[in-house]
Amino acid sequence: MKAEQRRTIVAALGASLVAAAACSAPASIDIPFAQGAADTPTPQMALPIPPAPSLLVVCLAQEPNTLYLYGEPNHSAQTILPALYDGPIDVLGYQFRPVILEEIPSLEEGSARLEPVTLSNGDLYFNPETRLAETLRSGKPYLPSGCTSFDCLRRFEGGEAQLDRLVVDFYLLPGLLWSDGESLTAHDSVFSFDLDSHPDSATLKDQVHRTAAYEALDDRTVRWTGIPGFLDPEFAGNFWTPLPEHILGEIPAADLPQAKAASLAPIGWGPYRLERWDAGRSMEFVPNPNYHRREEGLPAYDHLLVRFLEERDAGALQQVLTGECDVLEEALVGIGVVDRVQLLSGQGRIQRSSVAGVLMERLDFGTAPSDETVSTTRSVSVRRVRAA
Repeated sequence: MKAEQRRTIVAALGASLVAAAACSAPASIDIPFAQGAADTPTPQMALPIPPAPSLLVVCLAQEPNTLYLYGEPNHSAQTILPALYDGPIDVLGYQFRPVILEEIPSLEEGSARLEPVTLSNGDLYFNPETRLAETLRSGKPYLPSGCTSFDCLRRFEGGEAQLDRLVVDFYLLPGLLWSDGESLTAHDSVFSFDLDSHPDSATLKDQVHRTAAYEALDDRTVRWTGIPGFLDPEFAGNFWTPLPEHILGEIPAADLPQAKAASLAPIGWGPYRLERWDAGRSMEFVPNPNYHRREEGLPAYDHLLVRFLEERDAGALQQVLTGECDVLEEALVGIGVVDRVQLLSGQGRIQRSSVAGVLMERLDFGTAPSDETVSTTRSVSVRRVRAA
């Protein structure tokens, strides 16, 4: 999965969400009668107050059908996948942001570049009119080297033609680990690309077909090479989400959607690892001890509970107000409770925001400030205001 699946990344919560935080208890209680005997006062003892558990409860409209990236995960599964996989590239403020990469590749920095290549009849190239990978033949349109618009388009007349191709290098952060303690390397990203490319994987192959090569130059460097003529404006996102080759590498691609290690108990590098899956009821996640941002105090929650709700609309919203859910998946809140959401927002009990965009909204599990959330569908987010 690459940033096109931002185009799913994408993630973090990979869905439009309704969020809320539980209200705190009152600071004091008025007692209408005297405490203790009047003539023998008893000294007050200061008892330690245990810290409140740091728990985030996410409520989904349905149970995830799989946690395997290439197993056609449903909407609810895509909502929760960022708990396991952080990034690898986020889209924040309509811009790419690196998560497990040192930087976002750019032409200015030299980590991305155009290279002229010479093609002849029968070679694979990108047809600028059909926007498909095709075979170069007489009469086919192409953009010659140095040309980036239809103003300089030519028709192939045989012989040779020189086109540009994009080459992009991605550099992983040092010391990345899977949640089982094994090193995460560039080879895991190439392994993921190979699975995405495999005919037994039920995935869209558009970007695969526009890729001439995807290779690991060393343990931390991946190089993507596009087919000649494909001048991808979003080349910075052409990095495939790593999958653990040391666990899944011996399983045939056709068997992975049903394999427990891929679909029911996968490992990741993100803020959490799956502790328990109670089929039909809930999923429990605990912090990943090998998360690369642990020294920053992340993730923000000590425990993540995912519940599958049967209630919709008013029933689901009520569970937010009572603190039984902190986050609601968008599908749980229909048009019938929009007025209710607006009323609660006007009363200051919740914070409501509406964002329009072309990608998916994500709300990280304490891995990034919520005000950096970016939306990829027109959506509404609601968060209940915490008591002071």
